Amino acid sequence: MKSPGIILIFLLVVCISSTGCAADNQTQPPQHSVTEESARGALAEAVEDVAKNGIGEFCEKFAVGINSCSSMVSQAEKDCILPDADPSITRSAAVPAKNGRVGGWVLEVEGRTRDGQRYVSEFFVISDKGKTRAQVAVYWTGLGLDNSPLGPNNTVIPRAACDPTRSQ
Repeated sequence: MKSPGIILIFLLVVCISSTGCAADNQTQPPQHSVTEESARGALAEAVEDVAKNGIGEFCEKFAVGINSCSSMVSQAEKDCILPDADPSITRSAAVPAKNGRVGGWVLEVEGRTRDGQRYVSEFFVISDKGKTRAQVAVYWTGLGLDNSPLGPNNTVIPRAACDPTRSQ
């Protein structure tokens, strides 16, 4: 027969590794919730950094979904779709967590590309390890969320500003 001390240690290890030891076995509240103000701050940081440093390390600095962000930036570069001056925020909304999808805050962002084309994008911000970060972060390509709380068909996607077949 195993000693009660060994059983107690085993249960404690299982509790810590699997549930965080919630006494009522419910999900723990998030460490940090996203507000409109924190979402606006995340966008302002990204815009300021692009103005100073370009888009070279943009995804690593600002996106949770680095691979998705990198693919979008790569396509935008290939199409010569680059952000110009500060975009404006036209609307915003909370995005509730549901059906296994993370919640956060979405900003509708309107601006111009370097060649003067108008874009309207959705900038979706979430909490990542206690920090407010954009899910994908690419704010200048006219893309948005599926089932956005801001409604369907609100984005404006700029056209390629250069020949996409040319080599870079």
